[in-house]
Amino acid sequence: MTGVKVREAKKTDFEAIFLLLQQLWEYKKLNKAGVKKVFLASIKEKNHKAFVAMSTGRVAGYAGTSIHNNLWQAGQICHLSELVVDETVRGKGIGSLLLKKVEAYARKLKCRGIDLESAMRRKQTHKFYNDRKYETKALFFTKLFYPDR
Repeated sequence: MTGVKVREAKKTDFEAIFLLLQQLWEYKKLNKAGVKKVFLASIKEKNHKAFVAMSTGRVAGYAGTSIHNNLWQAGQICHLSELVVDETVRGKGIGSLLLKKVEAYARKLKCRGIDLESAMRRKQTHKFYNDRKYETKALFFTKLFYPDR
């Protein structure tokens, strides 16, 4: 997409990022104060990196990552925890630009690869990743201890 720039996320991007995250999890009202606390803490962490795609002066996409050791891969893995593009500009290459930035970041750190999870109902998202040579390798399980937070 012409004119789109990807850069590291800053704390001043939070409001726009929060709106994007609400689109990602439209079925759930997010705890804004809790999300902000985690976001602000994470962008200071050494093993976390967040990126935004800027289009026409606004945040049009967001990708959050964390780096962790993985015994199965015998090395570091980049975990893509969120990748979301504003629904008004989806399908215009912004997600691809963000993913390329994440991949370049992971390669720079000599990560063995990237892992991520995507909700079962997001068939278009699965196609997006499959088209970019990501493979479905496992099911993702979760158990929430404090579901209302």
